[in-house]
Amino acid sequence: LTNGRRTLVVKDEVELKGEENAFTTAHFENKKITVNITDGGKKCTLTHEGGEKLYVTVLGDGTLEVMDCQGLLEGTAPAEGEYSREDYSRLVIRHKGVKKINTAFVIDTDEKCGIKENIDIEMWKTL
Repeated sequence: LTNGRRTLVVKDEVELKGEENAFTTAHFENKKITVNITDGGKKCTLTHEGGEKLYVTVLGDGTLEVMDCQGLLEGTAPAEGEYSREDYSRLVIRHKGVKKINTAFVIDTDEKCGIKENIDIEMWKTL
């Protein structure tokens, strides 16, 4: 958390053995939240039915898209007691055919987010 606890930064730095498809996901209740993806898949606005908004920015690798909660893990049934997957969708940062990921997923309450640079993990440790 940064920016007076108004900004959340999730940092992914991953090195894979071979080329893979990878996903970073955030689930949301699709009947209450709408998603508008812009800037070539690098930004989006999540708008709650009550009017509140969150702003998401991808810094570095990957692009945003919305997926339903079926399909990533084909054949997996909901666990006993799990909520219905039909009421939820995923905001996904998708990486296609990569060996390395260096991404920051920034979620902010202010559209003019103060995080503009994909800072490496080692640098975050010094901040």
